[in-house]
Amino acid sequence: MINNVNPRDISLKFTNSQPIFNEEEECLVPAHQVIFMSVFPENFQPIDHIQDLTIYSHEGRLASTLARVFERTQKITKESHTRINYKSRNTLLVSSKRNEIEEREMRLLVEFESAFYNLSGLLEKLPEGIKRNLCYLIKDREDHKC
Repeated sequence: MINNVNPRDISLKFTNSQPIFNEEEECLVPAHQVIFMSVFPENFQPIDHIQDLTIYSHEGRLASTLARVFERTQKITKESHTRINYKSRNTLLVSSKRNEIEEREMRLLVEFESAFYNLSGLLEKLPEGIKRNLCYLIKDREDHKC
């Protein structure tokens, strides 16, 4: 057992897309998310309102939520003081650390981003309209396969 631990509240900041369904309401592409984990400052005051969580089905809106996840990962660079705590095909959990990101963690980031660059993995099943919109939104990125 660890003694002298000062309990602190943990913050999770989500940047996520919406799941994409077909006409039969089957999930084609699950939500993708980047989650930033941090410790609340001792003087933190929580907000007292909730963001509108209305689900939009418009192709442009669905593509923009995916683009937002991709753009969030693009802010993590070799100089970032970031730890990749967890990576799956559609989730990246990161936190801050004192040192720059390690090579192993950069590889995990690149693996996560490659689905966006190549429209591969879970993004292969994107309907054409959403694919076109996503390509338009991230077309300025180098090495994109659109």
